[in-house]
Amino acid sequence: PRYQDHCDTVVNSIVARPNVTDSVDTLMEQCKTYQSLDLPGAELDRGLIDSAFIVWNQRNKRCRDFNAKLACTWSDEIQCYSDRDQISFPYILQRLGLRESSLSKWKNAFRNNIYMVDENDKVLVQILQSQCHWYFHNFPRLCTEPN
Repeated sequence: PRYQDHCDTVVNSIVARPNVTDSVDTLMEQCKTYQSLDLPGAELDRGLIDSAFIVWNQRNKRCRDFNAKLACTWSDEIQCYSDRDQISFPYILQRLGLRESSLSKWKNAFRNNIYMVDENDKVLVQILQSQCHWYFHNFPRLCTEPN
């Protein structure tokens, strides 16, 4: 599973850089805890993010309320475990009751984008394909919705 691979990669990077703030034992405990919960494993795999770039929609009350709940819940996990927010984000999506939407519902959706919806099928989180990260040096058109 990708989630376990991600956990292993983060743990290995910490071992290779002994001056980072995370505890390897705490991080391993965090990964095991999330994986032991009654969550679909695929959901943990699908919520992996690059948290260096986040856009928050604050235009309406529904979004502001959700963003406040997301930020607070996410901060709690970071405080309790590790500051590796990529590890806790998929769990937080599950804890907030979100689920992945069927991409077939979204006519303008790019392949590999993930839309997380609430119980009313309203999109609350969109995770863009990883090629949008600056590291991959792709053209900006890959990271915008088509006309």
